[in-house]
Amino acid sequence: MDEHTDSLKESILQLYREPAIGVVNTYGEVNIKNLVKKYQNLTAVDGINFQIEAGESFGFLGPNGAGKTSTIKMMGCVSPVSGGSLFVLGKDVTREPRAIKERLGVV
Repeated sequence: MDEHTDSLKESILQLYREPAIGVVNTYGEVNIKNLVKKYQNLTAVDGINFQIEAGESFGFLGPNGAGKTSTIKMMGCVSPVSGGSLFVLGKDVTREPRAIKERLGVV
């Protein structure tokens, strides 16, 4: 891993136990492995890895430009994944985006 990936992981991945702080996932796991998002020459998300267990509260923190919004958009199947794997509610976002959006309530 490079310095950018390590910095991104340290700055944006914080687990919280208080439900009011983060997003509560009550349906199942979110699994992210080596997730990448590229916009032409810019790599917004560079190989991040984490998972969110069912019932766990999760805070997503970091400085401007760290890739938080890009990651959330990929999790909601609003923006395509450039690389790596992303499973939401046990479904692959590249293969079953419609089923994920239905469960998440994305319009």
